[in-house]
Amino acid sequence: MDHSKKNAGSRLSSFACFLGSLLVLCVLSVLIYIFLFGSEEQRANADIMTDYVVDQIDIFDTQDFPAPGACLTESAAGMVDTAQYLVFPKRNVGKQTVAILVHLADGTTRTENVTLSIHKSALTWEIGTAATPETLLGKEFADAEFVQPLSGFTELGTFELDVKIGEKVLPFSLTVQDTTPPKVEVQSPAQFTLNQVVKVEDVLVSYEDISKVEFHIAKMPDTHENCTGTLQLVAVDAAGNSATFDVDYEVNGDCTPPVISGVKDMKTIRYVNIATLHGITASDETDGEVPVEIQLPSNFNIKTAGDYPVTYTAKDSAGNIAKATATIHILKNDDIDSLTEEDVLRMGYYINDTLLAVKEGEEPLTEKEKARRIYFQVQNHIKFKDNTDDLPWHINAALVLQRGYGDCRNYCGYAKMLYTCAGFENMVVEHIPASPTAAKHFWNLVKINGEWWHCDSTPRIKAQIFFMWTDAQMDAYSKTDGNCFERDRSLYPKTPD
Repeated sequence: MDHSKKNAGSRLSSFACFLGSLLVLCVLSVLIYIFLFGSEEQRANADIMTDYVVDQIDIFDTQDFPAPGACLTESAAGMVDTAQYLVFPKRNVGKQTVAILVHLADGTTRTENVTLSIHKSALTWEIGTAATPETLLGKEFADAEFVQPLSGFTELGTFELDVKIGEKVLPFSLTVQDTTPPKVEVQSPAQFTLNQVVKVEDVLVSYEDISKVEFHIAKMPDTHENCTGTLQLVAVDAAGNSATFDVDYEVNGDCTPPVISGVKDMKTIRYVNIATLHGITASDETDGEVPVEIQLPSNFNIKTAGDYPVTYTAKDSAGNIAKATATIHILKNDDIDSLTEEDVLRMGYYINDTLLAVKEGEEPLTEKEKARRIYFQVQNHIKFKDNTDDLPWHINAALVLQRGYGDCRNYCGYAKMLYTCAGFENMVVEHIPASPTAAKHFWNLVKINGEWWHCDSTPRIKAQIFFMWTDAQMDAYSKTDGNCFERDRSLYPKTPD
């Protein structure tokens, strides 16, 4: 063999051995690196992938702090042996960062931070407003539930309120408050008349508030002359919230009081009241007819004869007041002849005010019902007694009211008074006796529902009710009782057949 070829083969073999040794060295180096540094790198990678604690925990100031272990995530539960606070949390409402020392299962430790958010358990609610757990507690508690509905709290103050959060029911305090002033609509400009006494309702249109509201005008406007101005309407609710509203106003109108008509002195007899306002009217240029009031003197006594001054007043919407005076003369018994028909009719108007009144809700009386009430009022409230009273009808009526008894003249006069005061057209019928010495009889003809009817309220032994009788009925009865209803038929209107 050639010696040069032999050396070349030897060099090739040595180079192969060197490469093999180098490969083995590299493999060993990798294994040693893995052995020395592999677990630490894995742990680092594990640290990067694992969240040991939650980002934030929410509690309320009445709750105990959560245990450190409660701050761990589910993924870290198998890797952690124990956890503890490095510094115990502060009981301050708000957010704070809390450090937790975590002991891992491989014997190493870590420090983790968690945000502890402490919320107030004292809630405040504006009564009457819409509210949910989210608006009162915060968006973190949108799923919470009020055990007692807020609509059940109707008064201001602080009350207990239970709230269900998750599976727990926690106690809270709820302060129900009202800090909203009343909402008020006013009339502006307001229109006042001269001399008007301004009231709240003259400027207030409407208001809205959860509680009762009181109003007053800060400074009353002067309405004694035509002018313009601004007043302040102050509104204060039960919670003390107040609001002031400026109200422009104008004062204009008349200064002329109403005119009272029909006032004159009046007469009556003791114990017999009269309609003191009948025929008294008041008219105003702006308001038209206005009501009239009467003021009697403090010593007025219908039982005692004497002269009593009275005052009539009428007031228009502008506050202008008219006054008129008169005197009521209560006569002594022996002065009854001085009564006029007008005086006596005032007695009748007073009686009819009660006699013909109907109760609230009842139908008004028909003409026939009114006439019937008058008929029996006369017949049942006088005791029959013959007398020689040959006097005018109105004096006969007054006498029977004074004495309580009388004969047909008194019955007829009393009936005429009441029929006239009730608005019935009527007349007195005079009987023609059979002889000059025979007694006369008197009764009434009354126009009821447009037709004339005989109405004799004087009682008879036969106890007949002579109410709304025709001529034929009267004549037929007259023949059986001494022609008691004989009369000059030419003087009186005919009745229905």
